[in-house]
Amino acid sequence: MKRFAYLLCLAAAVSVCLASVGGALAQGNLECAILQDQNVAFPQMKWLLFAAEDGNPLLNLKTAQISIFEDDRAIPSSSFQLSQQANPDQRVLVSLAIDCSLSMEGNPLLVAKEAARAFVDQLGPNDLVNVYSFAGQFQKLLPEFTQDKQTANAAIDTITSTLATALNDAVIEVVTETANAPQGRKAIILLTDAASEEIAPGHDVSDHTRTEALAFAALKGIPIFGVGIDGLNDKNESISPDLDFLQSLATQTKGQLYHPELSELVTLYQNLARGFHSQYFVQYNSALPEDGLFHTLRLKLTNAGNTVEASARFYAPMPRIRWWFWGALAGGLLATILVALILFLARRKPMVKCAVCGQSLLVKYHRCPHCGTPRG
Repeated sequence: MKRFAYLLCLAAAVSVCLASVGGALAQGNLECAILQDQNVAFPQMKWLLFAAEDGNPLLNLKTAQISIFEDDRAIPSSSFQLSQQANPDQRVLVSLAIDCSLSMEGNPLLVAKEAARAFVDQLGPNDLVNVYSFAGQFQKLLPEFTQDKQTANAAIDTITSTLATALNDAVIEVVTETANAPQGRKAIILLTDAASEEIAPGHDVSDHTRTEALAFAALKGIPIFGVGIDGLNDKNESISPDLDFLQSLATQTKGQLYHPELSELVTLYQNLARGFHSQYFVQYNSALPEDGLFHTLRLKLTNAGNTVEASARFYAPMPRIRWWFWGALAGGLLATILVALILFLARRKPMVKCAVCGQSLLVKYHRCPHCGTPRG
């Protein structure tokens, strides 16, 4: 389970909050897609490569079959490594949980259902899937996990919007259902556009708290891939997911958080399904500067005379200012203040007191201007 959680996290590690979903283009029967592993810190780069022909994963790819470009600058083949990782024939059990609260009504829910169907269509013949919806109540839409894609898609089509968002309860329910499923490698994809709602200040729609949901998910250890969508719904209302909660779920379960635009959702779900059976990692050190800008990676794959290209954007973060810099800055500021204080005190005129009336006198005075007594 731990190895599968690690592989799933890598296979799905594309942050669409920072970059667009890895694209895939096909020529003839050849196709490929790339997904960035964002658990690796720039300038180190690690990309998952899915490659298939006639729908079957390509085996035994060679470095010579791949060309990589960063912003149209070619990466020499001697500078990157290609390694084969996952077994494409291993079975995956996936739970699809979809928020169907009223804020999802209209286009957001339609796109979410389209993305879920696209995910199902990309699954392998041995994979199992179940479908759940949640709003005020959690609903299990199939009696058991199924390999029948038509049955799963029919269940997705039945989802309609309804009141409230009991997100905490939904997490516990979907984790429970997935944990009780047949043995195998398991994952949960949970899509939502909101936090768990309050029916009154301090009173949540959910019977369980965020803390309870997080603890239960961590205990079961099934990777949760949280998908938070926001923007405006069909009612021109702002929708905003609880990204902190979704990130905590992903971190606690070794899953991943995604924050895509609606237009990217279908591609994300397709690449997630492909990623569960992805076979290759491409690794290299980027020569790009840490400039705080987005860049484009293009990968060309050649096989049996056909060439296909995939592309994705990635972010080159600005260098972090280290703790010692802030320490040195604070120390320098304190030293400046101390020097200024010392100089100020040094420039003050010395004072003495008159022995008769007690008046403070500058040293230069030889007689008290107040009582006329000579300074002794």
